[in-house]
Amino acid sequence: MNYTIKPYIHNEEEKFTTLFTEIHKFSIEDLNLAIEEIDNVFSGKYELSSINGDVVSSIEFDKDKAVITYYGEKISEEPTQGIYKMLTDYRDALNYYEANNSI
Repeated sequence: MNYTIKPYIHNEEEKFTTLFTEIHKFSIEDLNLAIEEIDNVFSGKYELSSINGDVVSSIEFDKDKAVITYYGEKISEEPTQGIYKMLTDYRDALNYYEANNSI
């Protein structure tokens, strides 16, 4: 039986439950790719980009705002910098956890 134990990402707002569930399924490589997409927008390489969850979530963003949708329906608009910080914080926590815990 293969399994992993890792920290999870959580938010108290119910509207974000699906998004955080899908982000929790991201590997570190997936997180790095998502962070790279935002970096590309911040650097001007792309004007717009998006990150897609495992099933229904999508985050479409430019330098300033990120629109979070489920099944194409907008559920929230957040600052892109906040999404970037959340993803980098989560990636860094996973890296720390994996470096300091083994079973």
